[in-house]
Amino acid sequence: TLNLGYGGDNTRQVIWRLTNGELEGYSAKMFMLMIGTNNHWDKPKDIAAATRKIMDLIRTKQPQTKILLVAIPPRDVLYKGEDVREHKRNLEVNEIIRTFADGKDVWWLDCNAQYVDAQGKLRKDLFPDGIHPGPAGYRIWRDTALPYFRKGVGR
Repeated sequence: TLNLGYGGDNTRQVIWRLTNGELEGYSAKMFMLMIGTNNHWDKPKDIAAATRKIMDLIRTKQPQTKILLVAIPPRDVLYKGEDVREHKRNLEVNEIIRTFADGKDVWWLDCNAQYVDAQGKLRKDLFPDGIHPGPAGYRIWRDTALPYFRKGVGR
């Protein structure tokens, strides 16, 4: 397992790293990709297009790999005065990028229904700061992703 995520990453940074050699020197069986929540000022269609570009770069540089595309999680925070509590932008991005999954080389993983309460509000017991999963939130993510990893790496 190799974690290539960095705090605060947005799609532009990931595209730059992938274009400039980050995937060189090893062969991955599977990638888990969750990107876009830090693209604060971008439109949903632009975030989705950048996500597609990232996937295309991965598939070009690592054609043997499977991609587990993860839905952007809900948010319940204010970011620089922008009210993102309803996380509308992330929901719109997810509606677009879920169509990128073909069930063969790209799988869709969406834990978001488990992350919200009956009113659709982010569960603070799972996301204590309103943006990052806590241990219980990561357990849900892990448990939901594990069958895909078993299928993708043959274990």
